[in-house]
Amino acid sequence: MKKDKFEFGIFILDCFMCIGLMVISIILFFVLEVIIQTNGFYALAALLTFSHTSIFALYFFLEKKNIIQYRIYKPSFWFVFISINSYWWLVAYHLANGGFSK
Repeated sequence: MKKDKFEFGIFILDCFMCIGLMVISIILFFVLEVIIQTNGFYALAALLTFSHTSIFALYFFLEKKNIIQYRIYKPSFWFVFISINSYWWLVAYHLANGGFSK
């Protein structure tokens, strides 16, 4: 099995692509928030985590079925996924404690 050489340029471009997928997941979050109307820290955090996890799962499913030909660089995915997941928990904590109106 051939090991891919790390390329910083591809890493950065894939990070931007992953962040673009996160923007789509934010839209999904707000749609689900309107439908479900969650209340509380854990419900918001779970919904935020579900929304971006589902977008990546859909992307990788489509990639596996060769519907999407572009492969995301794995270090880029994990860097953005862990960063955004940590940020989601901070957002959920903020929203559960009064939101942006304070």
